[in-house]
Order: sequence, then structure tokens, then C-alpha cells
Amino acid sequence: MKIFSFLRHHKINFVIALVLLCIQANLELAVPGVMSNIVDIGIARGGIVGEAPVGATASELARIQTDYILGQGAHMLVLTLLSVACSILAAYNASKTSAAIGREVRHALYERVLSYSPAEMEKFSSASLITRATNDIQQIQMITVMCLRIVLFAPCMGVGAVVRVLSTPTGMEWILVVAICIIAIAIGILMGLTMPKFRRMQGLVDRNNLIAREILTGIMPIRAFGRQEHERARYDEANRELTGTYIFTNRAMAFLGPVMMIVMNATTVAIVWFGGLGVDAGTIEVGTLMAYINYVMQVIMSFMILTMVSVMLPRAGVAAERVLEVLDTTTSIAEPAPERAVTRADGAGWRGEIAFSDVTFAYPDADMPTLEHIDFSVAPGQTLGIIGSTGSGKSTLVQLIPRLYDVTSGRVTLDGVDVRNIPLTELRAQVGYVPQRRFLFSGTIESNIKYGNDRMDDERMERAARIAQATDFIEAKPDGYRGAIAQGGSNVSGGQNQRLQIARALAIDPKVLVFDDSFSALDYKTDATLRAELGRSCRDAAVIIVAQRIATIMHADEIVVLDDGRMVGKGTHEELLRTCPAYLEIARSQLSAAELGLDDDGHADTPATPALDQKGGER
Repeated sequence: MKIFSFLRHHKINFVIALVLLCIQANLELAVPGVMSNIVDIGIARGGIVGEAPVGATASELARIQTDYILGQGAHMLVLTLLSVACSILAAYNASKTSAAIGREVRHALYERVLSYSPAEMEKFSSASLITRATNDIQQIQMITVMCLRIVLFAPCMGVGAVVRVLSTPTGMEWILVVAICIIAIAIGILMGLTMPKFRRMQGLVDRNNLIAREILTGIMPIRAFGRQEHERARYDEANRELTGTYIFTNRAMAFLGPVMMIVMNATTVAIVWFGGLGVDAGTIEVGTLMAYINYVMQVIMSFMILTMVSVMLPRAGVAAERVLEVLDTTTSIAEPAPERAVTRADGAGWRGEIAFSDVTFAYPDADMPTLEHIDFSVAPGQTLGIIGSTGSGKSTLVQLIPRLYDVTSGRVTLDGVDVRNIPLTELRAQVGYVPQRRFLFSGTIESNIKYGNDRMDDERMERAARIAQATDFIEAKPDGYRGAIAQGGSNVSGGQNQRLQIARALAIDPKVLVFDDSFSALDYKTDATLRAELGRSCRDAAVIIVAQRIATIMHADEIVVLDDGRMVGKGTHEELLRTCPAYLEIARSQLSAAELGLDDDGHADTPATPALDQKGGER
């Protein structure tokens, strides 16, 4: 089973557990033999082994009996203490090993998830990944303790007890065989019923977490649209289904207990009945019968322990498979092979020229490409604007630069080097990327701005905040740069959030700045001031701005217009007004006729020419 694959780095702990549990089992199996001696020899024979001493007085015989019983009692006590010591050491070893395995698996899982591209993140929902990193790993830790403490102990005890049962000639071995057969049938039925339910249970836990996450993160629109009852009913349905599955599996486990007790008690009654007949006939001694009952109970208890663990193993096995699924999924954004990796660690450095050469991109399993035949370049010191209708592929396009996705065909290059040949850490150190989705980390303003390099000095941090126009609201806070930021930036406004994200990107002094609709929450004055400051302070960087507002990009050195994943225009603002109907349509919806330079009839002063495609031909 895959669950045991997590033990492969802890073989020594496994051997230690096996040795300790074997010693403990043998110590516990020796106790019934000592007890048998106390009854058969110490009590029935007066403590005399062999022939009774000739001429011994009653007091001497009483002393012999007392000494024998006390000696055997001390022997039993020593065996018990040693067994307890082995049990404690085995429990400590199991707990330490399971904690180490949990730590290693969590570390490996988070390391793998951090390497995932958005494509892998879409394969596993965030709710599922959280469940796998918490609930599933807890299941693995719990079953590891059970394996190292009970699963290994039960066979040692059971095998040893069976050997002692078979070595005791009582003629009642058939009772044990019948008991084992009944237990095996009960285990088989239980496994058949619970295994599918345990597989379903983890999926239901994922679903429950997903709905809870959606409700908690979307509480504002839920209240705004008065959908509390709908969401309550949706969560209640998922919760009831999960609860029903839990109840079924718990009932199945609860059913096993009475079955095992019936088997144990029936076995005890049968042994006492048939053993009593043997004692009456003089073929079995009372102490031997007592020891025999203990050995049989130890065999049955071993099976009972294994049965209880077998109920837990399926769920832990499913949890292990789910964790291994994450660990076995490699990212589609791989590091370049060493023989073709290009670095600039020799001091030459990167200049920051970005070029797209006939780039086409399609999402995994998509029917149609999201981007087709994109061509443009941005030199250091230049600003490129990207605009288009919603869903035209603007965000996808800029995500190809830091290799959040890889192109399907064509090339994206940095200084003429294919970005797929640049080590990811080095590539992303050159790109200051401000995503469309606003997100800040819990901590302080300082920790968020210094997120890309926590060793940067305060002067560099303050310069980035000044360029991003964030200084005014930061200094207005009582704690300044040490002001607290809640998870996700929920305690700052949308505009403040965006400015802090822009400062975070600027603070690493990148060669390429990518703003994915990062000015949408800014007022026009702040937007204009920020762009002017960018032009003065980032003259050596290539700047790419994705925008919905033409005012944000109209002064860019070049503007790319996207429509349904294709580049339908490229040029300056004035050129596109004359040559690109799609751009003109967007401009008319946002700018006045005077700003557009239109005549009184609403037409461009210069007749528009047919829009050119990326190859220079008419579309």
C-alpha cells in the first residue's frame, strides 16, 4: 500500500520499533506461563518442584511454598516492568517518527505546490490542496503511529501466542480455528463496505471546504444579493452528505466491537467448558488451563487490533494516494536543462528587452488558442501599452513573460534569449510583475514592499513607495511602514492595495516592469502622477502596461490592440486612431470628440485606413 512509501526514509526507526515490540510481545507472553507455575506448582504442589523433601516440617513446607510464590511473583513483576519500558520506548519512537514524516511530507508538498504553474493549480483546487496539506497528512501521521506501535505488535503477539497454544496439548485448538474464521469473515465484510465510503469521504471533505471557502470569501456579494438562505442550504447539503458518510463508516466500525466481544466471550466459555472437562478427567491442570485461556485471548486480541487498524487503513491509504498525487505531479514550467541554461552571473547583466516572436498560446485541453501569432518588442526605456476587450487575452499575454505559462509555439525572449532557457529564479528577478488580482500578505507595509528581497535597505523601500505614490497614506498611519496589513490586504482600500503592490514590484529594481491592469483602482490624478514618476525613475526598464482605460496608455511609445486573442493593431495612439477601428471604438467610448480629434460629425479628421494584421496585410 502507498501509505508505507512514507516510511522508506525511516527504516532504522522501523527496525527499532520491530525489535522493541518483539521483546515486549515475548515478555507479555511469558507472564501467563509464570502464572501457570504459581497455580500448578506454588498452590497445588506447595511450591515443591520434583520430590518433596523428606522429614520437612509443616512450617518448612509453608516457607518453601511462600518462597516459591514470592519468587514467581517477583519474576512476573520484572517481566511486566520490562514490558512497560519497551512499550514506552516503542510509543516514543512511533510518535517521533510520525511527527518527522508529517514534517517531511508537508515540506515536500508545499515545495511542490510552490513550483506549480497556474495550469497545475487549476488541476487541484485550492480547497483540495488545503485538505491534502492538513487533513490527509494528519491521517498519514496517525496511521504511522498505529503501524509502528500496534500493527507491528499485533503479529508478534499473535504468532507467539499461536505457537504457545499449539505447544500446549489440550485438544482444544479447533476452538481457536473457528474463532479466527469468524473474525476473518467479519473483516472481509467490513472492508468491502467501508473502502468505497472512505474514498468518497475525502472527496466530500474537499467539497465541504470549497463551499465554506467560497462563502467566507464571498460574504459581501452574498449579503448584497440576499443569498444567505441559498448559501446556507448549499452548505447544509454538502455537510449532510459528509455527515452521512461519517455516520455510515462509524456504524460499521461500531458493529465490529460487539462481534469481537461475542467471539471472545464465546471462545472463553468454550475453553472453560471443554477445559473443565479435562481438569475433571485429570488430563489438564488448572494453571495450564488458565494460561491456555490467556494465550487464546491474546491471539484473538491481536486479530481484533488488526481489524480495528484495517478499518482505518483504507482512509489513510486514500489520503496517502491524494498526497502522492500532488507530489507526483510535476510542473509544466520546468527549469531549463543545464546544457542550454543561459545566465548572466558574470556581471554582464540583463538589459531588459522583451520580444514576442509569432507567439501562440492555448490553455491545456482548450479547443481554441487564447493567443495567436503575437509579434512585438519593447526595448529598455520604452513603454508598451496593451488594450483590448474583456477576454481578449491581455493578462495571459503578459503572464508568458515571467513564465507563469509557456508558449505553445513561437518565442518570448529577454535580450534575445528564449525565456525558457533562463533559470526561473534569474528570469523572475528581472521582471517586476503586478498581477491583476490584488493581494497583500499578512504582516506589515514594510514586509510587503520588501517581499521580493527582505534584505533591502529602507531607502530603497521608501523610494519604491514614493514612485508608487504610496507615501502619503503610509506616513499618515501611526506606525508608518510598520503599520499592520491584514491577510489579503483587507484593511486597506483598493487603490492603496494596488499602490503597495506596485511598490513591491519596483523595490526589486527589475529590468522589465509588467502592470496587469494595475492602475484600475487609482483615480485619474494618481494614475497620471504615478506614470509620470515611472517615466522619470525607471528610464532603464522596459515597461508593459495592460489597461482598460485609454488614458493610462495613450502616451505609451507603442500600443498593442488585442481582439479575441489576435493582434489587430500596433502603433502610437494617433496612428491607431487612424488605422485601427477596434481601438477607435474603445477610444470613442472613453474620450471626448475633442480629445480624439474628430470632426463635428464624429468622424476622424484623417480617414481611417484598413486595419493591418501582424504580418502587415489587410484584415
